[in-house]
Amino acid sequence: MTAFVTAESLVFLRGSQRAVDGVSFQLHAGTLTALAGTNGAGKTTLLKLILGLLCPASGTLSVLGGRPGENRRRVGYLPENVSFYDAMTIEEHLTFFGRLKGVAPAAVRRTAERLRLAELAKKTPKDCSKGQRQRLGLAQALLADPDVLLMDEPTTGLDPQTTQALYEILAERASQGCAVLISTHELALVEKHLDQVMMLKDGRLTAGPATLEALRQKAQLPVRVSVPGCGADWAAKIGLPGVTWVKDHFVLSETALVPLVKQLTAAGCFLPAATENLLRGIEGLTAIRKEIITVGICAAASVAMGTIDDKYALSARTKLIGQILIAVATITFGGVRISLFFNHPVICWTISVFWIVFLFNAINFFDNMDGLACGTAAIAFLFFTAAAIVNGQYFVACLGACSAGTAIGFWFFNHSPASIFMGDGGSHLLGYLLAVISARVTYYNPEISASRLTVLIPLFILAVPIFDTFAVVVIRLLNHKPIYVGDHNHISHRFFHMGMTRKRAVLLVHLLCLISGLGAMPLLWGDERSCFILLAQGITILLLLTILQYSGKTAPADNTNPQGNKS
Repeated sequence: MTAFVTAESLVFLRGSQRAVDGVSFQLHAGTLTALAGTNGAGKTTLLKLILGLLCPASGTLSVLGGRPGENRRRVGYLPENVSFYDAMTIEEHLTFFGRLKGVAPAAVRRTAERLRLAELAKKTPKDCSKGQRQRLGLAQALLADPDVLLMDEPTTGLDPQTTQALYEILAERASQGCAVLISTHELALVEKHLDQVMMLKDGRLTAGPATLEALRQKAQLPVRVSVPGCGADWAAKIGLPGVTWVKDHFVLSETALVPLVKQLTAAGCFLPAATENLLRGIEGLTAIRKEIITVGICAAASVAMGTIDDKYALSARTKLIGQILIAVATITFGGVRISLFFNHPVICWTISVFWIVFLFNAINFFDNMDGLACGTAAIAFLFFTAAAIVNGQYFVACLGACSAGTAIGFWFFNHSPASIFMGDGGSHLLGYLLAVISARVTYYNPEISASRLTVLIPLFILAVPIFDTFAVVVIRLLNHKPIYVGDHNHISHRFFHMGMTRKRAVLLVHLLCLISGLGAMPLLWGDERSCFILLAQGITILLLLTILQYSGKTAPADNTNPQGNKS
């Protein structure tokens, strides 16, 4: 194999301290090498020596057959902290870097398309996410199709998905004949792509260059194995040399691992694969056990409070205090919180409490005709489930799907003519679950979203009940009536007084909810312009809805409710 970089007894002095001390290695064509070590080990200094930005005090260093810096166009470099010109767009940056490196415009366009930068062409770096700026930095490093590619902590601040995508690109470059060197302290993330590893400590090469397997064999570190259902009695039965039982696990050498597995399997100690998967799932649930318990208790408290209200007619103040206490418990003990790109604890706490309390009352207000609240909630649950699946939040998706199934099942008995009425107990539960699930979904994913306006998705999905709640509250305030006293000014009532049957009025509201939810989904992938267009469409629909419902007959002045609730 051709050695693109060769170092012999390399020394670099920083004052009287040896930042690089007697380092020798080779980087061959078609290899991906990790340079591992703690902060201050000398990794960045070594990269700068290869680039020719620093001169060694002693030793020899050859890069592509010459001195460092002589063949700089054949060397690509991505620093740890990438800096760009805020006044230039992504497209202008790529054009500028291409001219500096003598790259044809067609090659620049191919690189942009390969790294999904073409879609960001008109954006400036300051408007991009960390992952998008890293892709731009990688593009400038790859533009000249370098033979040597140096990466200094390239995944700092990146999410796991973007990190894996970056490592896959680097592995692809190595397979095409490039010598890739990555400075990192996260070997576990890049392990499967590595050809060799070098480990630095205090400027000295303590291990490597060698494969991870060779380093493991050299270190002879003990292997710890925990087997579900296996105890000290099993360890005594097996009696393999070099295998000992310590507390709740086996301790053994790597060479003894295969014989141990064979004996355990023969003895019937291993559980079936399905059971093992179930256990892993239980472990995952255990990690969020506190959140699950908190949400479960608070959901039960919501039902209890609503049921008591149905029977004894609690005052508005008492219900509000109960709702606030449930919201505070959910946030404090369950960790359910809305952040909205800033982490000020007071602001985030206030927004989260308001959201939970608001949805308590919004769904309670919306429960004014048979099947209306549970049908609306079911539609919203389905859209939140879809958003959670898109972002890989499968536990939240399962919770949303279960809630949707519950609401749909109840709808068959609650729609007109109803055989079962919901009451405040049911509407409080639906409002609480909608608040929790909508708060737990992550809407902004920089890898699929080009705009932070994705945080508006819950407002789109719940646009109709939110609009109805605000409209009713404003009308009651203008009429100098308490906001907690029910009337016939809801959207469903307006449609009914326009001549529709109650059933058709409810179905029309459900259709509006479906339209607003469908309008929210493109926000997951859209850029800012698309988001603004969808936002304008949503506002237009609400304005038309307002005109439509107030163009008919005026709602009756009485305070009786078709379904008999208090909203």
